[in-house]
Amino acid sequence: MRILIVEDNKGQQMVYQHWFEGETLDLCDSVDGARELIKKKKYDAVILDLYLKDKESGFRLLEEIAQSKLRPKIIIVSAYIDQLQEMFPVEMKGVTWIPKEEATRERLKEELERV
Repeated sequence: MRILIVEDNKGQQMVYQHWFEGETLDLCDSVDGARELIKKKKYDAVILDLYLKDKESGFRLLEEIAQSKLRPKIIIVSAYIDQLQEMFPVEMKGVTWIPKEEATRERLKEELERV
């Protein structure tokens, strides 16, 4: 399984690397970086933080994926799930919203097994 993780917190990136050791994993910290990786590779899943550095919004990337032919499993991990779900108007199959405090290794792996 090829997984893209879009997360700007370096500590959280290290946690993800540890959790998904053995998986094909790419990490980036910006929407532009994610966009470039998505152009080059086909991902089975994307773990996405919607609030990135410099107040960059992961919503742009989420909307682009929703409007494209790509259909990776999207897992949004955020401390602001309730407010964020209300802000995202586009219905998209394959989007899972997980509150940051519930984003354990087991929970994420369980969601990835559903790909």
